[in-house]
Amino acid sequence: TSCEINGSSFGVRAGSFKYVRLQDGGELLYDLATDPDEQVDRAADPEYADALKELRRLHRRWLKETPSDR
Repeated sequence: TSCEINGSSFGVRAGSFKYVRLQDGGELLYDLATDPDEQVDRAADPEYADALKELRRLHRRWLKETPSDR
């Protein structure tokens, strides 16, 4: 699992997935195994609901454990 900050968004990578939480509250989910160029957002795809739930959890944990001066 890795986390990154990019301007107005926060991202979490775990396994083949990348989750991005936008500052406006929007979410993006990419399956890097099938979409390495991050062209297809899977956040609203029911087949990816479990992955989205897990990456949201990892994102919340990262925010909780990381100093707020980010």
